[in-house]
Amino acid sequence: MTVVEGESMLPEPHRPCRAAGPGVPTAGSDSVAGRYTRYARLTAEKYTPWVEQVLPESVARAVDLGCGTGQCSTLLSQHADEVLAVDSSAAQLRLARATHTGSAVRFERRGVLEVTPGRDGLFGLVFSGNALFCLYAHYDPALVLTHLRALVAPGGSLVLVDVVLPTHQGQLRRRPWDIQGTAARRRLTDARAVHRPGQHPVRTQHVRSAGPLTRACYHQHATFHLPGVAITDTLGHHLIALHWRRPLQSAAAAGGTRHYPRP
Repeated sequence: MTVVEGESMLPEPHRPCRAAGPGVPTAGSDSVAGRYTRYARLTAEKYTPWVEQVLPESVARAVDLGCGTGQCSTLLSQHADEVLAVDSSAAQLRLARATHTGSAVRFERRGVLEVTPGRDGLFGLVFSGNALFCLYAHYDPALVLTHLRALVAPGGSLVLVDVVLPTHQGQLRRRPWDIQGTAARRRLTDARAVHRPGQHPVRTQHVRSAGPLTRACYHQHATFHLPGVAITDTLGHHLIALHWRRPLQSAAAAGGTRHYPRP
């Protein structure tokens, strides 16, 4: 498999759907970390059943990229001997460590792109839940997806759940009557927990500065950079899910990809 180096090497239909900009995005959610713990638990209900279906039965090592408060890290630890979980928010990591004491999960404050094969080795499972969209306002999606692909060990899995831009951008706004709809499916207190973090000014600024792709654009990049990827569009109007397996093949057959030893 040949790693695409830049935009100019992509065929026209697969060019990035937004310009990549400089700078490193920040989590912007430290002041709402407590609220976000409950928010993450409730919103994960939408995609956790799908994740459980596609996770490999057992791997030696897994990585949770953009782990937040560790909502999915615990699930990964049931399928991996050891889990590296990274996030850029110090406050969320403090909550994650307090919640997951004694587990096989190791939490570190790092950005998604700071996890590399040279430093961390390869993983039998690479996972990210609702985090990558924060990168796309700053980085070319081709760079992000090929970076994640390079972390996957031969025969390993890449499992992603991410936010996409709905067909109607108004669907992203939190409206008062949204709580009533959520309350019809959950307790009112849970419904409020889902919507309050999105209305916090720090969280709002974070979401506005993020760069979710359209669903069509995500399909273009995923199918080009992850040949054979399985894409699920039925988890919600703002969610997309990807499952890709790296073939068992030699480095030469993979276009000269270097295999890094476990650190």
